Amino acid sequence: MTKLNVDANTKLEVSRPTPKMSGHGAMAWVAWGIAATFFIYQFILRVVLNNLKDGVMATLGLDSASFLSLTPAAPWGYALFQIPSGIVTDKLGPKLTLLIAVGFCAVGTYLFAVTDNYSIAYLGRFLTGIGSAFSFVCAAKIAANWFPKSQMTMILSMTVLLGASGAVGTSKPLKLAAQIIHWQDLMLYFAFFGGVVAMCVMFLKDKPDTRAEDATMEAKVDEVEGPKESLMAQIAKIMTNSQIIYISIFAFFAYLPLGLIGDNIGSTFIDPVYGKDAFQPTDIYIGLILGSIFFGWYTTKYDTPKGLLVFIAISLFVNILLFIHGNALPGGVYVGHISLIAMGFTLGAINMTFTLACLNANPTLNATVVGLVNTITMVSTPICLKIYSAILKLHPSKLIDGQEVFMADAHQNAMYMMPIGMLLALGMVYFIKSKKTL
Repeated sequence: MTKLNVDANTKLEVSRPTPKMSGHGAMAWVAWGIAATFFIYQFILRVVLNNLKDGVMATLGLDSASFLSLTPAAPWGYALFQIPSGIVTDKLGPKLTLLIAVGFCAVGTYLFAVTDNYSIAYLGRFLTGIGSAFSFVCAAKIAANWFPKSQMTMILSMTVLLGASGAVGTSKPLKLAAQIIHWQDLMLYFAFFGGVVAMCVMFLKDKPDTRAEDATMEAKVDEVEGPKESLMAQIAKIMTNSQIIYISIFAFFAYLPLGLIGDNIGSTFIDPVYGKDAFQPTDIYIGLILGSIFFGWYTTKYDTPKGLLVFIAISLFVNILLFIHGNALPGGVYVGHISLIAMGFTLGAINMTFTLACLNANPTLNATVVGLVNTITMVSTPICLKIYSAILKLHPSKLIDGQEVFMADAHQNAMYMMPIGMLLALGMVYFIKSKKTL
């Protein structure tokens, strides 16, 4: 039963019931499964450049520097549309929003697949990024609508787990397939598969049926509190909430290993430092899968959100340094490979940032909160790609087969911005207040 408590000063405190899984357990998992299907689809589209790098460069006539200027297209689309995606999802609901998102991904992938023009290819990747921007936000909205608060981090971890599994599972098959058929044909298949994903979304139900007692409670809340704040006023409060901003800045730095190594320039770094195809950059998602399983379980048993943030920052700092200089250590390639997987495992805990942020705002605007956190998180990738490229250009290069190639030390120096970022993330934890998540 929902309780209404009014103290002597007529201050309203509303304590809402935790959703009971027994009433709509199966439907909750169906709703999440549909959102997760799109999350896997867009995840593969986001990391595909890492697997088709050589073919893309040959078709579009790109050198290493030009390829680095193409890779931020999808991250920029993803980052810039995080807040709009949250507002749209809160307004329209996950179902209609996901249908729009699938359309962006499919059209963007189609444009990328049928052109040999750099500008159109960039536009295609940007549109794909826009569609991807809605994926995690919608999954978070489904988690908030259908599952108890104590399970939200676990559900988001499972969502990331499936997306990471898609990235890892398709990495080598994509490279093998690109040797048999042209990479643009592969991308066409992905564009048309968007139609299959759209059909799955048609079966999505936004939320459980609203109970009559909740409607009665809203009326009582309105009577005591007076008119509600406008949507824009509530959004303004979210965007100026210091706790949400601190959490977002932490996530900005913590996400760098996935955004840079896993999704964009992993091969660009690994090939000169460890040897061509010594290991796959998408192997970071093997660690993310394992970490998502472990921390998904951990967060349902232990309420230590700030402790997890400290762990993330320190673990990433150590493993990034090992990844940068693993080639000079005993074990060489193995050190680099294991440290990459360890980074992914650590980032299995990063979904705690979304849970903490949502606890600092009105629960009806969960998608907007997730969108804001994800916006600040995801702009780290295109910004740091620019910085990485600029640092590379400060070093001498060689022409190999007509392409400008930078040596290992140049890439190692450029990568040093990441451990510096982890120290800044660790400092940010001091300002973040802990919240009860169970």
